[in-house]
Amino acid sequence: MFFFKRKKIVVGFLIVFFSLLIFFVFYRNFYLVLDIVYPIQISIKKISDLTIKLENIFIENKKLYEENQRLKQELQKLKLETQTLKAFKIENEKLKKLLKFSKKYKFKRKIVAEVIGYPSESWVKGLIINKGSKDKVKVGDLVITDGYLVGKITKVGYFSSFVLLVNDSNFKITGRTKNTREFVFYKGNGKDGGNLEYIRPNQDIRVGDIVETDNPKGIPIGIIKNVSYQEGDFFKKAEVEAFIKQLNIEYVLILGK
Repeated sequence: MFFFKRKKIVVGFLIVFFSLLIFFVFYRNFYLVLDIVYPIQISIKKISDLTIKLENIFIENKKLYEENQRLKQELQKLKLETQTLKAFKIENEKLKKLLKFSKKYKFKRKIVAEVIGYPSESWVKGLIINKGSKDKVKVGDLVITDGYLVGKITKVGYFSSFVLLVNDSNFKITGRTKNTREFVFYKGNGKDGGNLEYIRPNQDIRVGDIVETDNPKGIPIGIIKNVSYQEGDFFKKAEVEAFIKQLNIEYVLILGK
């Protein structure tokens, strides 16, 4: 009996002892754990803060990128609109010029047309325009642009027509020199202009003089670039550079009697 009481006392003492020991150890180690964990917690917090910061930067950069792309698209749209307005302005100026020149000449028919194509044969100098018989275009009508002679209508369809240019080898017209008023025969050379034919030796034909139409009067064709004559020849030779350039023509004015 005494043994069992003593044993209970010892066990109780041991329980209290170990409880105090555990508490003491835990209490001391608690601060030790805090000291150990603190740097880790700080690092984790810094990493977390950095992650949040980077995420915010990424979101902000994404917004900036999207805004940049939107502004670029708007800029391209504005550029396109500006170019379109410039094109319309240039087009209107050209049409105004044509209408201005139309007042200089007394023709019953004055028709503005747009160039829509070129002949498939490279040796043919011509234009295809978007006006035809439905617009009262006729074979033989003269065609001008910017005050210069372009050529004449040689073929007419219902919706379109063909213009033979002044530099085509089949183009012929009578004319006069602007300064000396000499009567001349102009014929296209198939290149960049034409030649004056049947020039008598006594005719006053000068380099730099302008060749104009005779009927109707005063439509410039080109400028004389070279005059030659050899003793004994029946005629002088003169080369003319046409004012018009085939690929530069967009709009023309058709003149008809």
